Amino acid sequence: MHALARTRSLLAYVAVVVVSAALGLACSAGSGPPRQFQPSSLAPPLASPVSQETPTVASARATPVAGAAQVVTANLQGRSLSIVNAETLRLQDTIDSGTSVRGVAITPDGRHAWLTAVNAGGSSVVVVDLAARQRAAEVTVGAQPWSIVMHPSAAIAFVSNGGSATVSVVDTTRRVEAATVKVGREPRGLAFTSRRGGVLYVANYADNSVSVVDTMASQLVVSVPVGQGPVAVAVSPDGEMVYVANAGSQSVSVIDATRNVVTETLKLNGSPAGLAASPDGGQVYVAVQATAPGGTGHVVVIDAARDQIAGHVVTGGAPTAVVFNADGTRAFVTNAAANSVAVVDVGMRNVIGTIEVGLGPTAVVFARTATPPAPVANLPVSPTPP
Repeated sequence: MHALARTRSLLAYVAVVVVSAALGLACSAGSGPPRQFQPSSLAPPLASPVSQETPTVASARATPVAGAAQVVTANLQGRSLSIVNAETLRLQDTIDSGTSVRGVAITPDGRHAWLTAVNAGGSSVVVVDLAARQRAAEVTVGAQPWSIVMHPSAAIAFVSNGGSATVSVVDTTRRVEAATVKVGREPRGLAFTSRRGGVLYVANYADNSVSVVDTMASQLVVSVPVGQGPVAVAVSPDGEMVYVANAGSQSVSVIDATRNVVTETLKLNGSPAGLAASPDGGQVYVAVQATAPGGTGHVVVIDAARDQIAGHVVTGGAPTAVVFNADGTRAFVTNAAANSVAVVDVGMRNVIGTIEVGLGPTAVVFARTATPPAPVANLPVSPTPP
């Protein structure tokens, strides 16, 4: 009951903030000191070594265009985030985050990127001002934060804390943790749907389960058993189906969100690291890292209507995450081993180019930023070899 009261108070406060924002008010925040990076004990090894050569970024910039479609990556080894124009497929900027980062989400107004910080024993989320191109704040959450997602219409973020087996509910306006929800052990991937009043799905790596959280009440509803080592989760656009990437059992679990039961398990030829449902709900793309000798990284395409594997797209390297653009015509796949993003033509199911980003990209998100960084000159998209 106390959690419910806190969450309702938070939502009421958010409503006031939204009205204030419409009148042109702005909030400010201080910045926190960067922390020294040490690898997290929860972080899985990459499928292949990450190149230590920093991508070249030209300095010439043009005038920013508000509302441009962006793809933003969190770069673990690069201690940075990279911003790519999703229409021109060109790198716009790589911004220093002050620490190694793993997960990334963009606020609904497109002004700030929130990234989970990776430090031994760390417990913070870094906030980056996308217009100023600099770190703006650091927010304390639970131990060893992993993933982060934003509420699409309220100033709330949800953060999975792998070291404390909790999810933090964060007020993104005041930049404080407002509530916590106890979930399974080593929570990693998150997915949110506005259906049923707002439900959060949490992939619990060490429990082989998915926690279903009522976000209005900040309460755990049920835990659904899935495959071994779930690391990522995605929800269909209509909120009716949930897809879980099981790294340990090399499979995808399909959950009926109404009954909270697994209805199908699809076996993969490799270890899934991330997945996303297409905007029309027709397909699910799964980023799969090769585990067999001579194998290669690829994306598995699932036909969501039949819950069957419909094909695959070879990307190479160590794909870690995937996101679709707004109309579902392109998918963007981060490759941690190549420090790049592969661009997939969804209709043709082939890679049409690669874009260099920061070192070791582990997460990717699509958004329309309010004041995006300006394009960087002379950075063509690398064509995919035949």
